[in-house]
Order: sequence, then C-alpha cells, then structure tokens
Amino acid sequence: MPPEAISPNIEETEKITAGVDRYITFVGYPRSGHSLVGSLMDAHPNIVIAHELDALRMVEEGATKLQVWHAILDNSNEFTETGRKWQEYTYDVPGQWNGRCENLKVIGDKKGGRTTIRFGEHPHLIETLKKTMEVPCYFVHVVRNPFDNITTMSLRGGTPLAQSIQDYFWRCDAIIRIKPLIDEKNWIDVRHEDVVSDPKKEVARLCEFAGQIPTQEYLDACASIVFPSPKKTRQGGDWTPALIELVETKMKNYYQLEGYSFTS
Repeated sequence: MPPEAISPNIEETEKITAGVDRYITFVGYPRSGHSLVGSLMDAHPNIVIAHELDALRMVEEGATKLQVWHAILDNSNEFTETGRKWQEYTYDVPGQWNGRCENLKVIGDKKGGRTTIRFGEHPHLIETLKKTMEVPCYFVHVVRNPFDNITTMSLRGGTPLAQSIQDYFWRCDAIIRIKPLIDEKNWIDVRHEDVVSDPKKEVARLCEFAGQIPTQEYLDACASIVFPSPKKTRQGGDWTPALIELVETKMKNYYQLEGYSFTS
C-alpha cells in the first residue's frame, strides 16, 4: 500500500526529486478533461502532477526549479488530503499513489487553460521553462468535442456562448502557434472521449509518453473512476443554427478538432 501523503520541506524535496528526468506541462482548454487526466497520471507511483498550481506563473516570476517542484509536491499532497474533489467530481484513484510517490521520475502541473494563454501571449516562456526545469519538458494537450467544451465554459463561467466561442478559439490559435516550437516526441494529443471510451489504453499511452510502465492494478484502478460515457453538455446550451455553423466553420482550421461535430 502507498505510504501516507507527505509534505516535504525544501531539503526533502531535493532528495525526493533527485531522479526526476521529465517535466510535464498541460496545455489546452478549460473544462476539457484536464483534471481527470492529471489525476490519473498522478496516481502512478513514479509521477506527481499538481492540480491547478499554475507552475508556469512561478517560472515567469523567476522561481527556481526546486521551488517549483516543492510547490508541486505540496499541491498534489494537499489536493489528495482534501479528497481530490473539484467542481462536482472526485478524482481520487483508489489504492494508488495520488499525493505520494515511490520512485519519482516525472513531475508536472495541470493548469492547461491558463498555461496556454501564457504561452500564447509569451512564446519565449517555452524556452524559459526548459531552462528552469533542467530536464526535458513534455506537453500533454487534452482535447474535447468543442461543442461540449464551449458549453461547459459558458455554463461554469457564466458567459454567453458567443464569448466562450471566442475564448475557446483563441486558445486553439495559441496551440497552433506553440506546437511547432516543441519537439514532436515531447508532445501528445489526448482526446477526452478516448479516455472515457478506453481509459486503460489511453492511460497506458500516457505512461509510455512519460517513460513509465503501468501495472494492471494501476490501469484497473484508473478505469474505475472514469464515467462510462462522455457528458454531452452541448444539449444544455443555447445553441442556435448560426452559432453551430460558426463553430463548425472555425473547426476546419485546426488539426486537433478533426472529426468532431455538433451531432457526433
């Protein structure tokens, strides 16, 4: 069984993170399923992923690698101690390593929407991040059907669909700008619908991307917290034919949205 969650001081953090060889940043869009993917990865014994830390803000403000990694460990531990509840969901993977680690190799932060804005406005932060982390930086890009994604952004943010459409596609543009700046092998696209339909396969793919081996017990536990089907929140949105046509026209400009539609 995993040990109790720890809250290391800076000296302990340096020892715990001595074997880290990859840093992971989430990019993409709010309300797209980042929290689920981040918690599934965090449940692996060799991976710690912070929840909503905004580590890139720390990097932008001049924090050191050790300061960022210390904050990541604290964040993951605290999120676990409070039940890993976010919005109306719980992201605790039973019997696994959320908020803990056995042989830490991979560390990172799940703050996809805001991180994408920062990179989109200041692309030089990619190089700043690489220099600060001192290990190869990897990027997890989570995508969800834009109609569900935009609807949830609108409902949770209390903004009109038209405004959420604009915000969503601004981030799509940012992804198109920053992706060419990153080595292809250090980037992975993950569709929320694929995680829901075949969580074991997608979690195994994420582990391979992170350079880690998943056990069957870990994959089974991850699959146990995933809903049986993705929520089609678009059905609760005020979609007009004109707004649907607007989004479907815009979608054609982005590789990551290929195959999605209002009816799919």
